[in-house]
Amino acid sequence: MSTVTLTPMTEAEYQAYLPRTIQDYADENVRAGYWTKEESLEKSQAVFNQLLPQGEKTPDQHLYTIRDAESGNSIGIIWINLQSKRNPPSAFIYDIAIDEDQRGKGFGTATMLAIEDEARRLGAHSIALHVFGHNQTAFSLYQKVGYAITSYNMRKEL
Repeated sequence: MSTVTLTPMTEAEYQAYLPRTIQDYADENVRAGYWTKEESLEKSQAVFNQLLPQGEKTPDQHLYTIRDAESGNSIGIIWINLQSKRNPPSAFIYDIAIDEDQRGKGFGTATMLAIEDEARRLGAHSIALHVFGHNQTAFSLYQKVGYAITSYNMRKEL
């Protein structure tokens, strides 16, 4: 079985992560039908500015590089928000990405289990996340490791 470690993202890793992720989030919202292509990049940038005003040092935001425990090589990223003001505290996964060439090797499952350990260490009693409806691979992974559906958003194109 694949195993991973989570290491805090360095400033250099964060600077490489941010522009790519802002674009990816913009593209996902266009694909989901929430935003137009023309407005998507500006809206995505605004979301990230709000959530990460101090970058990787923003309180309660925990950004990690996912590493293959065997080789130590970077294989992806994870971003967890500790919702510490909730009673009991909860964690929310804002972003998880396994490098494309590392997918299908068990790292997704290993990462989800490592996130549980890290969330417990941070004091969380539960973990939540959002998955776009078109991302069936991620949806299947989350169900496999025990996540339950809490709501559905639906739309019909006219």
